[in-house]
Amino acid sequence: MLDPAFLKRTASTIALASALPGSTLLGGYLGFLLDRWLGTAPIGAVSLGALAFAGAVVQLLRTSRPPDDPTSDPPP
Repeated sequence: MLDPAFLKRTASTIALASALPGSTLLGGYLGFLLDRWLGTAPIGAVSLGALAFAGAVVQLLRTSRPPDDPTSDPPP
């Protein structure tokens, strides 16, 4: 029988590993569609891909950060 904590950690790891490439590819694809609709060069694909990449990095940093210790004093 698998430990539920192990399954939770595994699912969290898979979600973290797929967030960066998945969001970057989706942002690039949506930018590509926007480029085709507007007739622009790769401006939309590059900009939306970079924006999605930055959003994924922020999400990864938030998720991987250890929880705050409620007993510690806040910084001044």
